[in-house]
Amino acid sequence: MRKIIALFGLIVLLGSYQVHNVFKQPTPFVDKAVVIPANSSLRSIAKLLEKEGVLTKDWPILVLAKIWGVSNKVKSGEFLFRTPSSPQKALNTLLNGIPILQKVTIPEGSTMKEMAPWFEAQNIINAQDLLTAFQNPELLQKYGINGSSFEGFLFPSTYLFPKNEKASKIIQIMTDELKKNLQPEDRIKAKALGWNDYQWITFASVIEKETGRPDEYGLVSSVFHNRLKKGMMLQSDPTVIYGIPNYDGNIRKVDLQTDTPWNTYTRKGLPIGPISNPGAAAIHAAVNPDTTEYLYFVGNREGQHIFTKTYEEHLKAVREYQLTPSQKAALDAADAKAAAEKPTKKSETKPAAKPIVKVKKPAEPKAEKLPPSITTIEKSAEPTVEKPAEVAPIKKEPTPESPETGETLPLN
Repeated sequence: MRKIIALFGLIVLLGSYQVHNVFKQPTPFVDKAVVIPANSSLRSIAKLLEKEGVLTKDWPILVLAKIWGVSNKVKSGEFLFRTPSSPQKALNTLLNGIPILQKVTIPEGSTMKEMAPWFEAQNIINAQDLLTAFQNPELLQKYGINGSSFEGFLFPSTYLFPKNEKASKIIQIMTDELKKNLQPEDRIKAKALGWNDYQWITFASVIEKETGRPDEYGLVSSVFHNRLKKGMMLQSDPTVIYGIPNYDGNIRKVDLQTDTPWNTYTRKGLPIGPISNPGAAAIHAAVNPDTTEYLYFVGNREGQHIFTKTYEEHLKAVREYQLTPSQKAALDAADAKAAAEKPTKKSETKPAAKPIVKVKKPAEPKAEKLPPSITTIEKSAEPTVEKPAEVAPIKKEPTPESPETGETLPLN
């Protein structure tokens, strides 16, 4: 009986408030956007709406929500309210209103560390909270991802999210978008290669980071497929970069030699997991490579790549497209000096200190010690170009898999 009396009293109180508003002087209406923080109580929301001028008093909406039985059902996000607004209209907006959506664009090849601040910039979610969720073991298990993060599975696209969105909702929407772009026929091809979805996306992520040109995806894919078939290392620079904390834009020899789970200069096969979030074109190219015999490629400083079949061709491409004029001049000078001194080496012999008697065959003359660029060439089965110490683009660790020289220069 007491509850009925109390409820009746609330209704009368609310009714008197409404009658009072009817006879008030009309006030011009203005639309105002108000952000309702996540997990806010209705009482704190009512105070916020009063402060923002949406409500003239905070208590009527509390009474109305109690009568309707919806005190715990209001939404969070950014909503557009008419000011001043009646308690009914304000409460209806909190229950059924469509939040104002914020646009965020995730480019192909972005990493989760890169994208998290973009969400924060739009007031969608705190960057660190999102990064933590991207590495949440329970969420990874829920989505069947056997890696340490959602890297690779956050599909790049343009999204609309409300402010103060939950991380779990963001992950759900982005992973769902990836599923839509995994074509059934391509999944069959991936399985034929012995890959599961995780390996497929990992391979696609390397392609995505190697080139920004869709017309090169198939070519880059063919290079890596050819190298895998020959048992060669992928030797992809982006896989090295991904494992470098606070990468400053320069790859050094020590970086190539430093083993990380992603470094394809120190480990054969695919990196341990994706190094970026690939788009649909790279995902498709990963299991649909062009038919080529290419094993190498190098950038031409104009956003394109030069693809080659042999190591010698690759060296020429590196010299042509990667070296600066001063580096080329130094290399040309070394070659000219080598050419001038080579005949001297064949004609000169070191006179013996004393005749050798107990030898059936005469001792061969000891060759004069030549500059490093010449001795390096003579040790090879076929000529190669000596690397000057200052040439940054070709300062990569030699590997035993170069079939011609036993050395390697940058794959890309």
